[in-house]
Amino acid sequence: MAEEAGVAISTVSLALSGKGYVSDHTLRRVERAAKKLKFTPAKAAQRLASRETGNIGFVLRDDHFTRSEPFYTQILLGTEYEANHHELYVLLTTIPYDFDAQMHTPRFLKENNVDGLLVAGKVDSGFFETVDRSEIPTVLIDFEYEGCPAVLIDNVEGARQATRHLIERGHKSIAFLGADTVHPSIRDRLNGYKLALAAAGLPVDERLIITSERGEPDMETGR
Repeated sequence: MAEEAGVAISTVSLALSGKGYVSDHTLRRVERAAKKLKFTPAKAAQRLASRETGNIGFVLRDDHFTRSEPFYTQILLGTEYEANHHELYVLLTTIPYDFDAQMHTPRFLKENNVDGLLVAGKVDSGFFETVDRSEIPTVLIDFEYEGCPAVLIDNVEGARQATRHLIERGHKSIAFLGADTVHPSIRDRLNGYKLALAAAGLPVDERLIITSERGEPDMETGR
C-alpha cells in the first residue's frame, strides 16, 4: 500500500495508527490507497506494535461466582457486551476470600497479559497490593479501595427511599437486615436507613440492626 500511496511504509503506519504527525495531504493519499486496495489493518499486528494484548481482566471472589448471584452476573454480561464493541476479550478469574499472593495471583497478572482490570465486589486488601505492583489500570465495581477509580450506585439514597416508603405507610419499627458493613454498599445502605429515620423523627434502635461480618447480601443471610 505504501507503493500505491507513494509514501514510505513508516508513513503508512503513522497515518493508519493516528499516533504520529502526518500532513493532511499525505493522510488523504494513504486513505485513498487503503480504500482502493480494500485494506483493513490487522488488529493482532496493531496490538503487537503497540504492545497491547486486547484483553481485559475481570476478577470476582469465588463465592460470588459459584453461588447464584444475579448482580455480578449482570455486571459480567455488561462487561462482555461493551468489550465486544471494541474487539476486546474479557478474561474471567476468581480469587478466594482469604487471598494469598503466592498461591492465588491470577495468571494474567503474573504474565502481564491484560491491558486493564475490573474488580467486582469486595476482595481481600492483599489483592490490591498485588495489583498496585503490576501497575495495570484498574477500576472497581461496587467496592472502594484508596486511590483506585470505582463505579458505585447511590446506596445511601436507595436505602433512604426504601425506608421512607415504609415510614409513609405508617410503620415505625423498621429493621435493617444487612451483611458485612465494611462493604461500602452495605455501609451506605445502613447510613441511608438511619438518615430516613432521623428525618422522620424516629429513633435508631440498634436491636433492629442485624448485620453479619462474613455475610453476603442474600436471602440466606437475611434468614
